[in-house]
Amino acid sequence: MFAAARWCFDHQQYQQSLTFLQEGVTTFFCEKYGIDIIDRNKRGLVNSALKIISEELAENEWIVDEENKEELKNLINSNLLNSDVARIGSSLVGYRNDYNHCNMRKEKFTPDDIIKKIQTCLDKIESLLYPNDDTAQAEPRTVAPKIFLNISNHPFSLWSDEQIEAAKEYGMIEEMKFPKIEPDMTQKEIADLAYEWHKKIMQQYGDGELTVHIMGEMTFTYSLVSLLKESGVHCVASTTERNVEDDGDKKISVFRFVAYREY
Repeated sequence: MFAAARWCFDHQQYQQSLTFLQEGVTTFFCEKYGIDIIDRNKRGLVNSALKIISEELAENEWIVDEENKEELKNLINSNLLNSDVARIGSSLVGYRNDYNHCNMRKEKFTPDDIIKKIQTCLDKIESLLYPNDDTAQAEPRTVAPKIFLNISNHPFSLWSDEQIEAAKEYGMIEEMKFPKIEPDMTQKEIADLAYEWHKKIMQQYGDGELTVHIMGEMTFTYSLVSLLKESGVHCVASTTERNVEDDGDKKISVFRFVAYREY
């Protein structure tokens, strides 16, 4: 479960990572106490104990059936639940609740707070449970890179400073030239080409936090954006403001970048 939590974290699946991490701590203590790990009621007692420790709740604030109260007391007073692993598990309660309840709580955490908390807890858990794992220490884990991929007929070398700076907020800028779409291509040919491009993009950039800026022929754009969004990729278009300037007998249109807008 901790390995699954780490995998999810490395792939920006933070809610899943947080869930695996907290449930992993619960399972850890169930096994230590000889409790059936799929006994829902007993797992609930372990989670209640962690919550009580985390929030320092007085006994009159406990939410527990009277028949389970003595067992809950034993859990709270045990040496196991005073261990470092328990402290990690208890500290996750508020973060998981905040995430699962969409930040609709008085004690709110920012997205960065939650990500940093998961990272810290994963590192601590791994150091406690696998202290002799030299391979993990020899090659430090890194967060997957953030990439802003430009797919258009307008290379970023020709962009304004404002557009480049806005793109950098999404990550490091990479680009792929928009494919040539012939006017007589069939719908199936467009779909097949979009599938090929989707596969190529995911193979090359799928391990990172990817945002794709795509502007071009509309039917291909629609097909590729649909596939990318199904894969959890953010897709954006650039918006511009058109200003018309007089130059003697001619009128010149000048387009000024305004913002990126998500598909």
